[in-house]
Amino acid sequence: MANLNRVQLIGRLGRDPEVRYIPSGAQVVSFSMAVDRVWKGQDGERKQATEWFQLEAWGRLGEICQQYLKKGSLAYVEGELRNDQWVDDKGEKRSRTKINMNGLQLLEPRRHDEPPRRPWKSQRSKNLLNHVDVKTYGWERAFRPQSRQAST
Repeated sequence: MANLNRVQLIGRLGRDPEVRYIPSGAQVVSFSMAVDRVWKGQDGERKQATEWFQLEAWGRLGEICQQYLKKGSLAYVEGELRNDQWVDDKGEKRSRTKINMNGLQLLEPRRHDEPPRRPWKSQRSKNLLNHVDVKTYGWERAFRPQSRQAST
């Protein structure tokens, strides 16, 4: 039986990325992301709800998040769900669900003072998404996996 743990989100950062270092010296960048959900209610009126997610990025991906993302940035992220469990100072069991990122696509045009950027994908997930220019091709083409064509 196959297993799958994959999350894909498009949303805006709720705060600037925060950097911390674990005892081994590895860098971890964390931030929150808001994803809106829109639907029509039974009365035909438009309704909206916002879901908040906690994200973490390690290594080079974390450096890229720290360099290019800020509060309000629009981004596509992908990763895996992780559940942290610990016992707090009062002896109570605590838990938290977060997304351990392994891919990022910035969805806003860069500022004039920024260097050019490319989509960043971890080696493990490099073929999951065909990254194209969203402004040129539109949303439906930007997030459709590339079909394989037989070579002649």
